[in-house]
This record gives sequence, structure tokens and C-alpha cells, in this order.
Amino acid sequence: MTARQIAWINDQGLVVGQTVAGAFDSPPSLGPLALSADVLTLGIPASGAILGASAGSTIVGGSLPPGITVNAAPGWAYDGGGTAGSFIFTLAETLTGSANSPNITSLALAILASATSALDFSQLANSGLIAALRSF
Repeated sequence: MTARQIAWINDQGLVVGQTVAGAFDSPPSLGPLALSADVLTLGIPASGAILGASAGSTIVGGSLPPGITVNAAPGWAYDGGGTAGSFIFTLAETLTGSANSPNITSLALAILASATSALDFSQLANSGLIAALRSF
């Protein structure tokens, strides 16, 4: 059977696809996105994937938390900087020929304060804590 080029118009403009024996390739539809991690720790760099991304798409972040970048893998990276807190941001995915491009996903991310160092119980300033621990 012969593949044939066809064209149709949708609300995004002219779309070109192929058909074989009357079957149509519909334009791709973009879905929701997610980061491979949604809890990070201040001072500890991390990176990961953007889940749900379509092959060939472009992803741009909006109002990204400090220290977070989006790269072309598609993936994300955290440099360990910024401030602790909860953040809401968006990822906009664009794909030529997609019926719902750009598709914007709103995400939440928590950056936790780094773990505090253990108390040094040999210090006089911590002696009251030692007595309180022993009294339980």
C-alpha cells in the first residue's frame, strides 16, 4: 500500500500527516509533565528527567525556583542553591504539529533546609541537653 501525504486544518493552523489505505495519523497530543523528584535538599545538587515529555518537544520553565534549570534532554538540574521552601512553577511544552501545543503544566516542588550537624556533647554549652536526655 502506498503512503500518501495529506493536510488538514485545525485551530493551530495547517497540519500535514500521512495515510496508508485510508488510515489517518492524527496530530500528537501533549500530556501532563512531572519532575522525577519533587523534594530536594538545600546544598545538595541533584538532576533528573522531565517525565511525560514527548520526543522532539521543547520545554521551557516559568517562575522556576532558585537553583533549578530545565535542559534539552529533556531534564532538570538543581545546583543546591537558593532558599528552602515550597514553590509553584510551570513547564510549557511545545511540539510542532501537536493539537494542544503549547501545553502548560503547573508543578510544586519543596526544597528542604539542609540537615543540621549533630550536637557535640563534649561542649559545656550542650551539657544541659545531655542531662535532659538522661532523665527520660
